[in-house]
Amino acid sequence: ISFWALPDVTAKGTVREISPIADSITRTYKVRVAVPQLPAEAKLGMTAKVSFKDAAASEDEIVIPATALYQVNGKTQVWLVRNNRAVLQDVKVAGYVGNNVRLAGGLNKGDILITAGLSKLVDNQQVRLTKGGDI
Repeated sequence: ISFWALPDVTAKGTVREISPIADSITRTYKVRVAVPQLPAEAKLGMTAKVSFKDAAASEDEIVIPATALYQVNGKTQVWLVRNNRAVLQDVKVAGYVGNNVRLAGGLNKGDILITAGLSKLVDNQQVRLTKGGDI
């Protein structure tokens, strides 16, 4: 769990309850997460991002949002930031997990992945980084 207002604070939790029925308007399912050791800086009502780790996934495996994939000329690629420039990198897809993609190769821990505005990028375009998550 990462908190929008506290970028350097994280917590671990477990799924406590999943609603069996989707909300009729949003068509989403309510999920409750128990956080046994809530960081002192976190307050009730704060907005947070919850990421789920696949229990079968290895520590070395890289999972990225499916929206980060870029396909051109039959190649599956992603946009990375290297030296403040956008560069294309070939990747090998191992499978899909919900809205995410499990990669079998092409990325390394520490690579900076671009996940939005992919259609507007050109190779070697200068980019500016904002605070985000790590791979």
